[in-house]
Amino acid sequence: MLFRCKADPSYVLGVRSDNCVDGGWVGLLPTSSPMLLMTWEVTEGVLRPKANPRVALALAQEECQNGGWVQLSEPGPLGQWVISGNSLRAKGNPGFVLCARRDFQGIHLWSFDGLPDQYGQWNLEDVPDARSRARTSSDFARPRALSSGHGLLRPVISELHSAVMFSDEEETPKVLDIRSEQFVKAMHSLVLVLERLGWRVSSCLETDNEKLTRLYGKAGKPSYRAWLLSETPVHEATGYQEYADDSATMANLWIARNLSFFAELFFLLADGLETSDGVNLAYARSLQEHHSFLQRQAFLLVYSQLSARPELLKTLEGELPLGPDVVLQELLEMAELARSITDFCFKLDQEMSQKISAEQAQFEVDAAYGKARAGSFA
Repeated sequence: MLFRCKADPSYVLGVRSDNCVDGGWVGLLPTSSPMLLMTWEVTEGVLRPKANPRVALALAQEECQNGGWVQLSEPGPLGQWVISGNSLRAKGNPGFVLCARRDFQGIHLWSFDGLPDQYGQWNLEDVPDARSRARTSSDFARPRALSSGHGLLRPVISELHSAVMFSDEEETPKVLDIRSEQFVKAMHSLVLVLERLGWRVSSCLETDNEKLTRLYGKAGKPSYRAWLLSETPVHEATGYQEYADDSATMANLWIARNLSFFAELFFLLADGLETSDGVNLAYARSLQEHHSFLQRQAFLLVYSQLSARPELLKTLEGELPLGPDVVLQELLEMAELARSITDFCFKLDQEMSQKISAEQAQFEVDAAYGKARAGSFA
């Protein structure tokens, strides 16, 4: 859904990519802005920016007042709206509507005795989904043969296909398991590609992939799932309160988190966003909630070194001038494949988390029983 300002249709309600987080900026954008920053998902009175559906449009304070403002935050009581005609009314106090400022330098809340004027009205427009797909949902699960006309991502995609075991569903194939050795090799190949893209960009995956490679050499199993589940005794060192840092389970969790960032980034680049916007939005959708403030600053500093989108696509072509269409196709395939893999890795992480929680309960019982027995012999 697109909300176009009735007072001046050249402005729409939108968000900034670098503020699409809790407390983030909401305001008027020119219609020349990327479509993803201007469109909203509307469900039961909650407005979520398509740029980051984790957050929603909300009042910045509980009491409505003239000149009050809005922001992006976790959905809650302050994030409820009533779409009445062409107006957005705060559900907590429907007398106040969301308005464009008369200088079009922002938006605010205002009350009206009767119907809102044109600054408090929005023309609602349905827009097609910005994330169109060049292939059907089942096609990405079918490997393509390498040819001389491929970009840097094609070998990585092929290696990941060799590692992943998909179900037989025609429409939405699921990852059933991963071949450990091939997965480790494929992730190493991805790290090498990321090194080609920019200074230290590969660092977020490199450390955990090196850990996974080393641990596979010690106690790895052909089945990735069986390998991680067999690692349960390793976490006894923490009393089963958390994952041991030097474990494949911990590496799996951070590889999944980082790979989810690249899946989002590749989707956004394929959708036409500039590199800086893509990085900001992909980070807000994935890694940001797992990083401290200092980690966030360091991460965004590293990724500010990435080239602009045209140069980035050119780098992804490799040695041959293939043209952007081939690269965009590979970006979409890699993003789809990475998303499926991360879904599997996160589910495996949930399974492991439940497993060590059960072990923790038994560990505490055993520890208490041991102390009781020791006391009886004192």
